[in-house]
Amino acid sequence: MCPHTSEGGCLTRKIIPILIFAVGLSLATGSRSSAASLDGGLSQLLESRDLRSTRYAVCVIDADTGEVLSEIRADEPMIPASNMKLLTTATALDVLGKDFVFRTELGLIAPAAPGNKPDLLITGDGDPALGDPVLLGQQDLKAEQLLDQWVQAVKQAGVTALGRLIIDDHVFDQQRVHPSWPIGQLNQYYCAQVAGINFHNNCLHVLPAPASVRGAGPIISIYPESPFLSTFNSATTGKADSFWVDRKSGTNEITFRGTVKTKFYTPVLVTLHDPPTYLAQLLKLRLERAGITVDRIDRLSVSEHAPSARPIFRVETLLPAVLKRTNQDSQNLFAESLIKRMGFALTGTPGNWDNGAAAVRHALTKRLGTLAAGATIADGSGLSRDNKVTARILAELLYAMHQDEQVGLTFKNSLSYSGKIDDQAREGNGTLSGRFKKLPAGHWVYGKSGYIRGVSSLSGYLVITDPNDPEKPPRTTVFSFLFNGFAPPISNRDLKAIQDRLVLMIDQEVGQ
Repeated sequence: MCPHTSEGGCLTRKIIPILIFAVGLSLATGSRSSAASLDGGLSQLLESRDLRSTRYAVCVIDADTGEVLSEIRADEPMIPASNMKLLTTATALDVLGKDFVFRTELGLIAPAAPGNKPDLLITGDGDPALGDPVLLGQQDLKAEQLLDQWVQAVKQAGVTALGRLIIDDHVFDQQRVHPSWPIGQLNQYYCAQVAGINFHNNCLHVLPAPASVRGAGPIISIYPESPFLSTFNSATTGKADSFWVDRKSGTNEITFRGTVKTKFYTPVLVTLHDPPTYLAQLLKLRLERAGITVDRIDRLSVSEHAPSARPIFRVETLLPAVLKRTNQDSQNLFAESLIKRMGFALTGTPGNWDNGAAAVRHALTKRLGTLAAGATIADGSGLSRDNKVTARILAELLYAMHQDEQVGLTFKNSLSYSGKIDDQAREGNGTLSGRFKKLPAGHWVYGKSGYIRGVSSLSGYLVITDPNDPEKPPRTTVFSFLFNGFAPPISNRDLKAIQDRLVLMIDQEVGQ
């Protein structure tokens, strides 16, 4: 298995001052020589590549001593892409706390007068994992089965008819799409809308299959089953698989386009508009199929206070599960829900990108002091090109989290990792799985990659253990690499190869 230490696993650093005192100047001089060698080696590697107009920044820190081992334009503000999630998740542990729990509640509102019907209230907490297929799958559940649990709770309360199904999503504002996200990509899953009540990653899963006659419309399966949506099948059965899904802006009118040659087993995803209302429509459908009528769906206005309701069902998601989906799988919706939820926690008013950014800046300043002023925070996921951060900020934040005995391990365990157990067996997960194949056995990378057009990034920890001596404390090095402004013929694949080589060079230097 990959190595994990306890939350108190940084105790080795506490004996370093004694060691330095014992060996005196020779150790300090050797350390400076090692840092100079590494800095020169990384610079030489980067300068030897024809990166054209690509700008890059590097910062490498010995995580046990705090010594900066390499800094190449480390203070130049750069677009971080998904490395922004490191700031979001680290500060979420500070603002919300590692024991924070997202809670979505169903509550019954008693009839206002005899003979009236009760109402059902859905109160959101901004949980991005509600109905998440991955986390539900870990419990052998599907989204519709979760909804059926809600229906059973209503039935067990003795309800056979409801007046209103009321949405309370006040925890977040109603701006569900960031203004600086790429407008031509808003139907893509990574641009999913962000709401006070989210469901199924706020995406529809579409699975087409060819018809028996070429030229005919393909057979379309939708999940979750949503017969109330307006769908139009303009796709055809043809010679190639070029199927795609279009959603009309501001609506849930969905059109299927392109051609289908073979049956799809991996769904095509399309974002949904107004996820809280979509969830209410799904629940209304399931209730009515169970014989419980619902007169209408309402949303509480901004000025309305939620009426008193008797809780009948609650869905809870622990913060560490959200952090893992954010970092390991680079789920943008999860990061955006975190930043807005931090804004709500800080201000007590609906979470939005402005008060969420203020919460991150506040927490970052407590961690890094004046260094935090070098960060420009637009969103939580890094999808916005308005984010700016330096390699030094990312490296220093990772170093600070490594030294934190309260939340450091929770943060590290949220990251994707890759490494080799022995000469045969490898392990890895998330976006780093399969990378760093040339690292020796027992050498691991925990980190976060990032990519948007013209931006490639990688930041994390290089952890060196001795497979033959499990009692020997690991050695940890922090690194951050940011690349901006690249264009064809240079690709993200090229830069990922360079990043992997940079990690290998660090490993060869510090692992001696």
